[in-house]
Amino acid sequence: MIDSHNHIQDRRTRIVKKATEIMSGITYDQPFFDANKRTALTATVLFLEKYGFTLPMHSFHFQLEIHELLNKVVVRPVGDPLIFSDVEEYIENVIFSLTS
Repeated sequence: MIDSHNHIQDRRTRIVKKATEIMSGITYDQPFFDANKRTALTATVLFLEKYGFTLPMHSFHFQLEIHELLNKVVVRPVGDPLIFSDVEEYIENVIFSLTS
């Protein structure tokens, strides 16, 4: 699914969409026995850092927000568009607030 966003011309939008796929996909699909949310967050942070974006990992406020967001993702019904849109909006807002 990540490569399905390669056609997006705007670099930032493309990166946010791909980061959303990583975070939402791992969190929702639960491919591992344990630590899916932590794995999703770590993979997303590393992906974003590769492209010059950061998430405020050391902020207690950020940790509470992301924990709440990912807990919501896990319980969404199959096919719910909010699985991705909530995460995308959050990532976009955090990146925008840090780069503005």
